[in-house]
Amino acid sequence: MTRFRKFATAALGALVVTTLATAPAVADSPVPTQLTASVDTMAVDVGQEITVTGRITRQGESGPVGVPGGRVVISLCGGLACSTLSPWMNTEVYASMGGYFTKRFAPPRTGFLLVQFVPSAAEADLLPSSTTTPQISVFQESIHGLSAVVREADGRVQVSGMIGFPAEVVPPSGLVARIEFSADGVAWTTLATTGVRQLRWGYYLYTVYVVQPASGYWRGVYDGHPTSAKPATSQVVHLV
Repeated sequence: MTRFRKFATAALGALVVTTLATAPAVADSPVPTQLTASVDTMAVDVGQEITVTGRITRQGESGPVGVPGGRVVISLCGGLACSTLSPWMNTEVYASMGGYFTKRFAPPRTGFLLVQFVPSAAEADLLPSSTTTPQISVFQESIHGLSAVVREADGRVQVSGMIGFPAEVVPPSGLVARIEFSADGVAWTTLATTGVRQLRWGYYLYTVYVVQPASGYWRGVYDGHPTSAKPATSQVVHLV
C-alpha cells in the first residue's frame, strides 16, 4: 500500500469516528398532558362571577403527576368550535402545587369556555391539552317601555313600544313582545304578539294594532330568552 493510500485510509477512519461521536442524540417524544375543568354554576346574571377549577397532569412512572406553574388560558366563545383568534374574552391563571388551578371572573355573555394548558419554553417536553365546558348562560339586563297606547278612529288600539338591551348584547332569537290587557289592572290576558325592528345600539321598536273596544289597562311584556336575556315588563297605561 502506498503512503498516500495509508494516509487516506487513516483520515477516513478518523472522520467516521468523529462523525459517530458528535451525532446528536435522538430527542425524547413530548409527554402528553391532561386538562380537566369544571364550573361552579351554569347560569348567572351579567356582572356576576363564576369559578373555574381544574388540574393539569402529565403521565408519571406511577400515574398522573400534577404540572405546577402551568399556564392555563380560558376563552369565552360562541360555540363548541371555539376559535382562539376571535373569542369574546380571554383570561388566564397559573397552576399551583399539584397542578391545581382556580380562576374567578364575570363572563360578559352566554358562551362556552375553552380551557387550554399552554406549555412555556421551559415546558417544551410537554404537549398542550384543552377541554371545553358546557354552555354558561349569562342573562343580560333588558328594559321595556310603551311609547304610545291610543285608540284609532276605527276603534282599534295602537300599541307602540321599545325593548332594549343596555349592554348591547342581544339574544340570538325570540325577540317578541306580548301585548297584555286587563280590565281591572290585576288579571292580565295576552291579546297580541309582535316582532320588533332594530333601531340602534341594542334597542328595538314595535307597533301593533289590537281590536279591544273595552276600556282598561295595557302593558307590553318581553319574556326573555332561556339562556341569554332576562324578561322585562313595561309600565301600565290606562285607556278608555
